[in-house]
Amino acid sequence: MKLEIIKDLSFKETLIKMYLSRIDAKNQRIIDFIKQVSDCDYLYGSRNSSIYLVKPEQIIRFYTENKKVFFETPHSNYSSKYRLYQLEEMLPKHFIRISHSEIINLKYIKQLNLNFKGTIQVIFKTGQNSFVSRRSISNFKKALGL
Repeated sequence: MKLEIIKDLSFKETLIKMYLSRIDAKNQRIIDFIKQVSDCDYLYGSRNSSIYLVKPEQIIRFYTENKKVFFETPHSNYSSKYRLYQLEEMLPKHFIRISHSEIINLKYIKQLNLNFKGTIQVIFKTGQNSFVSRRSISNFKKALGL
């Protein structure tokens, strides 16, 4: 394995490129480590003409409403500049998409209600609830180890 590091002050952000003949276990560990380190530390949210920095651990869910993306914390709601598909790539593994319009934080789940036909109701620790769409049920169960 060869490693080349180039320090250039003209770069606005860090760029990491890997040239591989194949992805083996060793290379996969490096890729996983880089992804873990590059996970977002803070997300920017706007509310009342102000910008707030919010840690992903504080976020209960992301959802779309009127073609805009919002995220919810136990204390407030914020609008996000990111689209859901971008957030899916950025967020830690304990966030999972449960429908076309919603991503939730698994750490805020209090209870699951399986009484609804073909879907699962998710009840959060804050008392709010959401529904897992039929298309997302298999990924949701896999994420929870069910």
